[in-house]
Amino acid sequence: MVSLLPTLLGTLTNVLLVVGGLLVIAAVALAGLYYDSRERELVIERAGRDPMRVPVRGEGGEQVARQLRTAVGTGSKPRND
Repeated sequence: MVSLLPTLLGTLTNVLLVVGGLLVIAAVALAGLYYDSRERELVIERAGRDPMRVPVRGEGGEQVARQLRTAVGTGSKPRND
């Protein structure tokens, strides 16, 4: 029984290393999927209601946000959420 202990521990170590490697691969794949699916949003907050989230492509989002602030007359600053 005692002679089996090093063999069992060696096998357990190998299994845990393989499972850990698979988990690292899965984490990298999920991080890549998350990064690929991200997109910039223009968040328009409304009093007493849920905010509207509008997808923005390219660098035009800042310009559109400035124009909206000017048209509405708010002095609000952009916020990083």
